[in-house]
Amino acid sequence: HGLTLAARGSEAAPFLSIDTLHVSAPWSLLRGRIAANTIEAAGVRIDVVRRADGSSNLPLFADSQGSGLERFDIGRLLVRRADLMYRDEVSALSVNAQGVSLDLRPQSDGAIAGPLEIERGPRIRVGQRESMATHVTGRVAFDGTSLLLNRVIYESAEGRLTADGRLDSVLSHPRADISVEGSLSLDGLSRLLML
Repeated sequence: HGLTLAARGSEAAPFLSIDTLHVSAPWSLLRGRIAANTIEAAGVRIDVVRRADGSSNLPLFADSQGSGLERFDIGRLLVRRADLMYRDEVSALSVNAQGVSLDLRPQSDGAIAGPLEIERGPRIRVGQRESMATHVTGRVAFDGTSLLLNRVIYESAEGRLTADGRLDSVLSHPRADISVEGSLSLDGLSRLLML
């Protein structure tokens, strides 16, 4: 109960806090295999900041010669009431989503997958311009190393975007391969651009 994580040098700006966390681990953990049977978390807050000098409040990844965590197998992941925030002081970009829930269960291919639900947002702001999602739906999966997006749909007054793809090596050196297609509303876009 009550977990907070902050990177060295960013103790005043933790990147993760969790009100309630339950983890069930397999016996293989004693042999050094990092894994979890189940992870249940509620009241999660992820707050990532990119400062004006280009640094962030995230821990630094191990370098290419380092021994960072390469794989983390999870049997089931249940997240309730997560708030996600990203602020980029360089580009004046901020993204905020509230009430994010995931229930990822085992699949026949060995991954865990399930629906993505968001109560409010995401709200995306760049400078004085802002877009607020009216509806977000889709599925996400995790296979121990990669996060996969399956028809994640973002709808707002400005239009509709659909994202598919993957974020590989999320635990060490993330690489994205994501395709996005969509349509725009000229009325909504003109309001966003203040035309």
